[in-house]
Amino acid sequence: AKAAIDTVIACESPTPSGGCFSAAIASDGSYGVPEGLICGYPLMTLADGTVEIKRDIVLSDFAMEKFKISIDELSSEREAVKHLLK
Repeated sequence: AKAAIDTVIACESPTPSGGCFSAAIASDGSYGVPEGLICGYPLMTLADGTVEIKRDIVLSDFAMEKFKISIDELSSEREAVKHLLK
């Protein structure tokens, strides 16, 4: 419950310069995640209240390898339940 409250607060308050918070949203293709896949992203809330993906984070090869494992698993899970979403 605390994580949910922290996320709501982060979405309601402008993110300090250089900062970010993490939450799962539908991908727009950022960081190589297939579009529409629900994935945790580094986010920032702008002064006007919009929430955007922080796009300037550089991942090491090790982090990218682990991230790809997660993305492949999420893609596989989405495919496994695709027939239920029609």
